Amino acid sequence: MVDGCEPCTDKSFRVAKETTRDLRYTLGIEGAYFTTRDYITKYEDNDFIGYNISNCCGYFILTIKKQKEVA
Repeated sequence: MVDGCEPCTDKSFRVAKETTRDLRYTLGIEGAYFTTRDYITKYEDNDFIGYNISNCCGYFILTIKKQKEVA
């Protein structure tokens, strides 16, 4: 059992999976954990856009792939 954050060596993006576990805190997203005191900021890189979410339980990035602009 860990109280706090642990370093993560895998920094790749993965497709979000649905979960029915702890819906109040996960909002149906496996691996996510939301609290009442989340700190949320915008995230954007060349391929993805979304949000950085950090709280007392950890930190994660929730994104969607950017749409290619059609000329």
